[in-house]
Amino acid sequence: MDYNYLAESLAALAGVPVRIYRDGRFLSLHHTRFKPDFAITEEENIFKIAGDVGYYMDPNFLYYGLFRIRGEDIALVIGPVSPSPVSRNLARKILARMGEPVSRTQEVLDYFSVMPAYPLRNFLQILCTIQYFINGEKVSVSSFLLDEEDPPKLPAFYAPDMPAPEHFMHNTLELEERLLSNGVQ
Repeated sequence: MDYNYLAESLAALAGVPVRIYRDGRFLSLHHTRFKPDFAITEEENIFKIAGDVGYYMDPNFLYYGLFRIRGEDIALVIGPVSPSPVSRNLARKILARMGEPVSRTQEVLDYFSVMPAYPLRNFLQILCTIQYFINGEKVSVSSFLLDEEDPPKLPAFYAPDMPAPEHFMHNTLELEERLLSNGVQ
Protein backbone atom coordinates (compact mmCIF):
# COMPACT_ATOMS: atom_id res chain seq x y z
CA MET A 1 0.00 0.00 0.00
CA ASP A 2 1.21 3.52 -0.78
CA TYR A 3 0.98 5.19 2.64
CA ASN A 4 2.14 8.58 1.41
CA TYR A 5 -0.70 8.62 -1.11
CA LEU A 6 -3.14 7.50 1.61
CA ALA A 7 -1.91 10.21 4.00
CA GLU A 8 -2.02 12.92 1.32
CA SER A 9 -5.54 11.89 0.26
CA LEU A 10 -6.84 11.71 3.81
CA ALA A 11 -5.30 15.10 4.62
CA ALA A 12 -6.86 16.65 1.52
CA LEU A 13 -10.30 15.08 2.04
CA ALA A 14 -10.63 15.71 5.77
CA GLY A 15 -8.59 18.91 5.85
CA VAL A 16 -6.50 17.72 8.79
CA PRO A 17 -2.82 16.88 9.27
CA VAL A 18 -1.83 13.24 8.81
CA ARG A 19 1.44 11.74 10.02
CA ILE A 20 3.03 8.42 9.11
CA TYR A 21 5.07 6.42 11.61
CA ARG A 22 7.05 3.22 11.04
CA ASP A 23 8.12 1.15 14.04
CA GLY A 24 7.04 4.07 16.26
CA ARG A 25 9.34 6.53 14.47
CA PHE A 26 8.02 9.57 12.65
CA LEU A 27 8.37 9.39 8.84
CA SER A 28 6.33 12.17 7.30
CA LEU A 29 3.69 14.84 7.85
CA HIS A 30 1.06 15.95 5.37
CA HIS A 31 -1.04 19.13 5.40
CA THR A 32 0.31 21.40 8.08
CA ARG A 33 1.94 24.78 8.13
CA PHE A 34 2.53 25.26 11.85
CA LYS A 35 5.90 24.31 13.28
CA PRO A 36 6.57 22.60 15.58
CA ASP A 37 3.93 20.02 14.89
CA PHE A 38 1.08 20.06 17.43
CA ALA A 39 1.22 16.28 17.83
CA ILE A 40 4.78 16.28 19.18
CA THR A 41 3.55 17.24 22.63
CA GLU A 42 0.88 14.55 22.52
CA GLU A 43 2.68 11.62 20.83
CA GLU A 44 3.20 9.68 24.05
CA ASN A 45 -0.50 9.87 24.92
CA ILE A 46 -1.64 9.17 21.37
CA PHE A 47 0.41 5.99 21.18
CA LYS A 48 -1.07 4.72 24.45
CA ILE A 49 -4.25 4.03 22.48
CA ALA A 50 -4.85 0.29 22.43
CA GLY A 51 -5.93 -1.57 19.32
CA ASP A 52 -5.88 -0.70 15.64
CA VAL A 53 -7.92 2.49 15.86
CA GLY A 54 -8.75 5.02 18.54
CA TYR A 55 -8.68 8.64 19.51
CA TYR A 56 -7.11 10.83 22.13
CA MET A 57 -8.48 14.14 23.40
CA ASP A 58 -5.87 16.46 24.88
CA PRO A 59 -6.59 18.80 27.84
CA ASN A 60 -7.48 21.58 25.39
CA PHE A 61 -10.13 19.41 23.75
CA LEU A 62 -8.21 18.84 20.54
CA TYR A 63 -8.74 15.37 19.06
CA TYR A 64 -6.16 13.07 17.53
CA GLY A 65 -6.87 9.77 15.78
CA LEU A 66 -4.56 6.79 15.56
CA PHE A 67 -4.61 3.94 13.04
CA ARG A 68 -2.32 0.97 13.16
CA ILE A 69 -2.05 -0.96 9.90
CA ARG A 70 -2.56 -4.65 10.63
CA GLY A 71 0.36 -6.87 9.74
CA GLU A 72 2.72 -3.93 9.33
CA ASP A 73 4.62 -1.61 11.64
CA ILE A 74 2.89 1.44 10.17
CA ALA A 75 0.72 3.89 12.07
CA LEU A 76 -1.15 6.99 10.93
CA VAL A 77 -1.94 9.86 13.29
CA ILE A 78 -4.50 12.47 12.28
CA GLY A 79 -5.22 15.76 13.95
CA PRO A 80 -5.40 17.90 15.87
CA VAL A 81 -9.04 18.62 15.24
CA SER A 82 -11.05 21.10 17.26
CA PRO A 83 -14.78 20.61 17.86
CA SER A 84 -15.39 24.35 17.33
CA PRO A 85 -13.51 27.42 16.14
CA VAL A 86 -10.41 28.08 18.24
CA SER A 87 -10.64 31.18 20.41
CA ARG A 88 -7.74 33.45 21.33
CA ASN A 89 -7.81 32.06 24.88
CA LEU A 90 -7.69 28.47 23.65
CA ALA A 91 -4.86 29.33 21.21
CA ARG A 92 -2.83 30.62 24.16
CA LYS A 93 -3.49 27.43 26.11
CA ILE A 94 -2.42 25.32 23.15
CA LEU A 95 0.82 27.31 22.91
CA ALA A 96 1.44 26.99 26.64
CA ARG A 97 1.02 23.21 26.46
CA MET A 98 3.53 23.12 23.60
CA GLY A 99 5.98 25.39 25.42
CA GLU A 100 5.69 28.00 22.68
CA PRO A 101 5.51 31.78 23.32
CA VAL A 102 2.13 33.50 23.53
CA SER A 103 3.38 35.86 20.81
CA ARG A 104 2.48 33.07 18.35
CA THR A 105 -1.24 33.26 19.21
CA GLN A 106 -2.21 34.75 15.85
CA GLU A 107 -0.33 31.97 14.02
CA VAL A 108 -2.40 29.36 15.88
CA LEU A 109 -5.61 31.26 15.15
CA ASP A 110 -4.69 31.52 11.47
CA TYR A 111 -3.81 27.82 11.35
CA PHE A 112 -7.09 26.66 12.86
CA SER A 113 -9.14 29.18 10.86
CA VAL A 114 -8.50 27.16 7.69
CA MET A 115 -9.04 23.79 9.37
CA PRO A 116 -12.52 22.34 9.59
CA ALA A 117 -13.97 22.05 13.09
CA TYR A 118 -15.39 18.60 13.67
CA PRO A 119 -17.78 17.72 16.48
CA LEU A 120 -16.57 14.55 18.17
CA ARG A 121 -19.15 12.27 16.54
CA ASN A 122 -18.17 13.49 13.07
CA PHE A 123 -14.48 12.95 13.86
CA LEU A 124 -15.27 9.45 15.11
CA GLN A 125 -17.17 8.72 11.90
CA ILE A 126 -14.03 9.64 9.96
CA LEU A 127 -12.09 7.17 12.13
CA CYS A 128 -14.67 4.45 11.46
CA THR A 129 -14.51 5.01 7.72
CA ILE A 130 -10.73 5.06 7.51
CA GLN A 131 -10.51 1.97 9.72
CA TYR A 132 -12.69 0.15 7.23
CA PHE A 133 -10.57 1.31 4.29
CA ILE A 134 -7.20 0.41 5.77
CA ASN A 135 -7.96 -2.60 7.98
CA GLY A 136 -11.25 -3.90 6.56
CA GLU A 137 -12.98 -3.66 9.94
CA LYS A 138 -16.39 -2.07 10.39
CA VAL A 139 -16.59 -0.21 13.70
CA SER A 140 -19.33 2.03 15.03
CA VAL A 141 -19.05 5.48 16.53
CA SER A 142 -20.56 4.18 19.76
CA SER A 143 -17.66 1.73 20.14
CA PHE A 144 -15.36 4.74 20.75
CA LEU A 145 -17.41 6.49 23.40
CA LEU A 146 -16.08 6.16 26.91
CA ASP A 147 -17.87 4.34 29.65
CA GLU A 148 -19.49 6.81 32.06
CA GLU A 149 -17.61 5.13 34.91
CA ASP A 150 -14.31 6.30 33.39
CA PRO A 151 -14.87 10.02 32.74
CA PRO A 152 -12.04 12.19 31.41
CA LYS A 153 -10.69 15.15 33.34
CA LEU A 154 -12.37 18.48 32.78
CA PRO A 155 -10.84 20.36 29.84
CA ALA A 156 -8.31 23.09 30.60
CA PHE A 157 -10.61 25.81 29.27
CA TYR A 158 -13.50 24.78 31.53
CA ALA A 159 -14.12 27.90 33.58
CA PRO A 160 -13.60 27.45 37.34
CA ASP A 161 -16.80 29.34 38.19
CA MET A 162 -18.90 26.91 36.17
CA PRO A 163 -20.52 24.11 38.13
CA ALA A 164 -18.81 20.82 37.36
CA PRO A 165 -21.10 18.28 35.74
CA GLU A 166 -21.99 15.13 37.65
CA HIS A 167 -20.22 13.21 34.94
CA PHE A 168 -18.20 14.41 32.00
CA MET A 169 -18.38 12.16 29.00
CA HIS A 170 -17.33 12.34 25.36
CA ASN A 171 -20.86 13.19 24.24
CA THR A 172 -20.39 16.13 21.92
CA LEU A 173 -23.99 17.35 21.86
CA GLU A 174 -24.22 17.32 25.66
CA LEU A 175 -20.81 18.93 26.02
CA GLU A 176 -21.47 21.62 23.42
CA GLU A 177 -24.84 22.50 25.01
CA ARG A 178 -23.22 22.84 28.45
CA LEU A 179 -20.32 24.93 27.21
CA LEU A 180 -22.49 27.22 25.11
CA SER A 181 -25.04 27.69 27.89
CA ASN A 182 -22.22 28.75 30.22
CA GLY A 183 -20.58 31.09 27.71
CA VAL A 184 -17.37 29.12 27.16
CA GLN A 185 -15.80 29.81 23.76
